[in-house]
Amino acid sequence: MKTVLFFLALFLCLSLPVGAQDVGQPAGSTRRLQGWAWDAKWSGAVCDNSTDDRSALNTAATAAAVLGGRLVIPGKCVVGSTLTIPANVSVIFENGGQLKPANGIVITFNGGIETGPVQIFGGAGTFTFTNNRKILNYYPEWWGADGSDTTDDSVSFQAALTALPGNSTLRIPSGANRYYIGTGLVLNNKQGVTIQNPAYAINFGGFYWTGSYGTVLEMRDCISATIDGLNISLGTGAVADNLILMTKVSGQSTANTIRNCYLNAGTTTHNNTNLRLISLNPAGATNGENIVIEGNTMACSDDYARYRSNAGAMTASGTTLTCADCAFVAGDVNKYVRVGLVGTGGATLLTTIASVPDSTHAVLTNAASATATGARVHIGRAIGTGVYNGPNANMKHQIIRNNRISQCHISVESEDGSVEIYNLGGGQATYGVYIHEAVGEPVIIEQIVQESNLTEVY
Repeated sequence: MKTVLFFLALFLCLSLPVGAQDVGQPAGSTRRLQGWAWDAKWSGAVCDNSTDDRSALNTAATAAAVLGGRLVIPGKCVVGSTLTIPANVSVIFENGGQLKPANGIVITFNGGIETGPVQIFGGAGTFTFTNNRKILNYYPEWWGADGSDTTDDSVSFQAALTALPGNSTLRIPSGANRYYIGTGLVLNNKQGVTIQNPAYAINFGGFYWTGSYGTVLEMRDCISATIDGLNISLGTGAVADNLILMTKVSGQSTANTIRNCYLNAGTTTHNNTNLRLISLNPAGATNGENIVIEGNTMACSDDYARYRSNAGAMTASGTTLTCADCAFVAGDVNKYVRVGLVGTGGATLLTTIASVPDSTHAVLTNAASATATGARVHIGRAIGTGVYNGPNANMKHQIIRNNRISQCHISVESEDGSVEIYNLGGGQATYGVYIHEAVGEPVIIEQIVQESNLTEVY
């Protein structure tokens, strides 16, 4: 076998075009590293974005495997039938080089890739990296995502998530702009994968959601997956139900981590009371355990309840709120108002301000259920939930620590599961922590340092 390989190598070397033994650094090339590499054109590839180069590429990959293990893709190479890149071949993309499999065609990468965050994959086919141990970091730009703040990158980013093999990292380039996402993304049935923004930059290195309701990023049936440093914010007029949602459909959703992320739904005015920034919600799950939420900064809404007075007064069935020291202004119109109807069994009127006749009176959209004096008045309202765990007894052993959650109706909510909450910062919430456990699972709460909450723990 060694003798055969020797003579094959000798033949290929003797048949090289002049100067081919030392590729060097051709004009316009910014990607080729120093050293020997086999150019696909030497095996007959045209790479003109139309000719089927599959046969030539297969020959070139074989030659590269024998002679140095590095293959150059010098242009846009169309692939009309299945192609496999051997494990001992590393591919270099130059001068806008791309591999473009036709519809239904699969290119399997067992070897490495030597290129940065530029597009190298095109066509209507797919790429697979199952069990690839040569590529350490994948980039969404390889599939065409550009983070330009103008182009919807949903399709490109989803292609990257789908192709990502187990125990690998999808890396957002340091300093990358936001990726416009209008259709929800799904990380499906992955184990040991990481989506990482190493810059941890607010408003950069993440998703700018432009959709209407739904989920921005769903982690479905994932085990030991990590979201690290990602930021997700809402575009003007956009609304989301979940920024990150963990679900179980047919497998498990366990031992996942969300850390160092910036999740901000307060960048735009919205009235979606069902919003959850992070939802650990595998409905009917038998496994939704050991999930860690740590070191994140979050905000649910662009408003929150501000204390005005303890001297509010209303009459039964009336809509006028009288308050000598509330200092109502025209800017309060359409804002939420919360009136504690003292002496009426703890009832609370939550409505909006329809008009402001003067600084001591506000006309509300809804009427009081009873006459009240000395009522506590808050103007504004936080909307949504920061972290939600439930609604299943098997949602247990979750750890929520060192997070800053602001301007949410509920900062952390747990329903029928077990959770440990440590060092919760932020504030301006209606409830800092809201626990409703019907099955008696253990809950640990230690050090809530939130400010201006209406209720710390309920």
